[in-house]
Amino acid sequence: MSQPLPVRESLEEIVEPAHTALLVIDVQNDFLIPEYEPMIERLERLLAAARAAGVLVVYVQNTVLPDGASHSPSEYARRRRLGMPMDVTVEGTPGQEFVPRIAPKPGELVVRKHRLNSFVGTSLDMHLRTRGIETIVCTGVATHGCVLSTAYGANSLNYYVVVAEDCTGTWAQDVHEAALLALRRTMNYVVDSTELVRAWPAQSLVAAAQP
Repeated sequence: MSQPLPVRESLEEIVEPAHTALLVIDVQNDFLIPEYEPMIERLERLLAAARAAGVLVVYVQNTVLPDGASHSPSEYARRRRLGMPMDVTVEGTPGQEFVPRIAPKPGELVVRKHRLNSFVGTSLDMHLRTRGIETIVCTGVATHGCVLSTAYGANSLNYYVVVAEDCTGTWAQDVHEAALLALRRTMNYVVDSTELVRAWPAQSLVAAAQP
């Protein structure tokens, strides 16, 4: 069987900074719970490593339009059955804003979304393609919702997908673990963020040494 393009296999090849984007998904005030504090600390360190290595950082911002204008009937039904609030991350409210400790730096991309999959109805794919991105590293909340949906969405669009498992979170540990189990068995890599922190400086030094 012929291979039309080179295939990247190792974690180091897949997350090379020149073609990798770190997605920070929905780490917003309305979703913040005390249990996320350790995850946010780890995400801070990962963001610092990504920026230092030249990895593209992209923020995904869940956005509900006022009066629920962005909710479909099926979304109303889903939220009601699961006991989920309708009015979180409403456009223009403090709850929609990113948690200050991991907020975007000036000039970093922010993509607003209205669905679980960050690629549905957004410009995310266009922004990544025009920058030559081949790999996305998923972080954020919730592991079983927008992180998992975005990972599968990226896979269906032929991106390499890496999940930083300790930089994701869900309000129920069993659901969190179930989502990570599914991701480990389907995505390119599910790794601890320390593996990425180790990989990125090495890759950036290699790239800098090339003529």
